[in-house]
Amino acid sequence: MRRFARSSSLTNVFLESILIRTQVLITVARSFLFLTLAVFVTNCGKPLALPASTTLAQQTPFTTQTVTAMTPAISVTTTQPTSIFAPTTIEPQARPSPTTVVSIQPQLRPTPTNEERWAQEQLNRQAFGEERSYVASEATTLFWFDPRTSQVVPIGTLLGSFTATATFTWRANGEEALVVPYTINQSYGLTAISEALILRMHDAGFTDQVEAFVLVSNAIQPQ
Repeated sequence: MRRFARSSSLTNVFLESILIRTQVLITVARSFLFLTLAVFVTNCGKPLALPASTTLAQQTPFTTQTVTAMTPAISVTTTQPTSIFAPTTIEPQARPSPTTVVSIQPQLRPTPTNEERWAQEQLNRQAFGEERSYVASEATTLFWFDPRTSQVVPIGTLLGSFTATATFTWRANGEEALVVPYTINQSYGLTAISEALILRMHDAGFTDQVEAFVLVSNAIQPQ
């Protein structure tokens, strides 16, 4: 019993010794952990050490501003709605001044009459005061100028006495001619002229008498 009690007492002492050592180790570990944390925290708060040749850029210090919360004032403005049916004012436009239009119409020459056409073929016409008598000693052609076609048409042949009312220069050949009044299909024995020639004279406006002419030659002499 005594041996057992002594042995038990030794065991208890040994366990207590181990327990004390364990507590010491735990305390040392905690102290070391706290020291390590303290060093770490201290190093984190310090700036990094840079070489002497390195120039630090100037840092702009932070400015702490105090923001005061303000309640914004709400201003309510009442706007009258614009009527979409508001009348539109239309300003009258000035009327352009009228432009004067100059109308140039060509001057049309009037159509010459049959008498005018016949007169155009006579140059230097000289009318006699009264009829003059002539004698054709040889057969001489009596001509008529058709003013509608500007053709010279032979009526017939003169031989003997005839009368003239004017003298002129025939435009076509420059020869001298005598104006001889001719009663259609009656004068100077020329009573059998063609119906076609009579119709042409009527179409030209001559129903009774026409102005015929003969070219002056040695066969024609005043009476």
